[in-house]
Order: sequence, then C-alpha cells, then structure tokens
Amino acid sequence: MAGGSGGSSRANPRGWSALVTNAFIDRLHDEALSLLVASRELAMETTYAGSADDDPAERLSIALASLHLTAFVADAVAWTLAQKALAAGQISEEEAAADRWEPSPLTFESDQAESLPAALAELIERARLFQRRVASLHAQQRQEIDRRRDGDC
Repeated sequence: MAGGSGGSSRANPRGWSALVTNAFIDRLHDEALSLLVASRELAMETTYAGSADDDPAERLSIALASLHLTAFVADAVAWTLAQKALAAGQISEEEAAADRWEPSPLTFESDQAESLPAALAELIERARLFQRRVASLHAQQRQEIDRRRDGDC
C-alpha cells in the first residue's frame, strides 16, 4: 500500500465512502446545521419567563420539547461530521458506522406536539423526518460493512 499506515484506520475507497459523494454529505450537513440554527433562533425568540397567566406545566412541556430537539440536532450534526471525516479518509468505515455515531431517535411524541407552539412543532417534525433519513443511511452503511465482512469470511 503506497504511503499508507497499514490501511486499517483509513476509509476503503471502494466501499461506502466511494458511493456517498462529498456533495451529498455536505447537503446533509447543511440541513443538520439549518436545523441547529432554526432551533437556536426559536429558543431565542421564545420567552420562558412568560406572564402570570402562563401554565407552568405548558412552559415545562415547551422547555422539554426544546431540550429533546437540541439533543437530537446535536446528534445529527455529529453524525454528519463523522460522515465528512469518512469521506475525507480521516476515519474508517467501521469507525463511522460505530454505535456512538448512530443518531438517537427524537423521542418526543406527536400527540405532545399538538400542545406546543406551531413553530416548535414544525421544527420537531422537520427534525423527525431528517432523523429517519439519517437513521436509514446509518443502517445501510452498517449493512454494507456487515455484508462485506461476511463475504470476506
């Protein structure tokens, strides 16, 4: 192997990294960052202090939904950064497909979203759709690695 360091810590150019282009990863990353910015902007616009008429349980529900959204978006950004590192050859396919990069599901229930402000509910739905796509890509990546590993045995 020319100039390699054993090859085990670098991405396999014939595998997953060759199938997923940098432009595709960049678009996913941009979408994750867009969710992150929208979450931040919504949090800055939303005032949790409220008035004396605000229901504390409702404010708590909004804060909890915002916390779930923030945690999920941070996971999504981390996953896209791992994929960018894979595409750049900085980590191996096995490292990129590791459990630590698997995006956590957005655990906020849709019936709870009905009581949220419309902007927050819409952002949670966007995040949920993004999470489904990312989780599917992560599963495909792991299946491809497992398929090749089983074929090598």
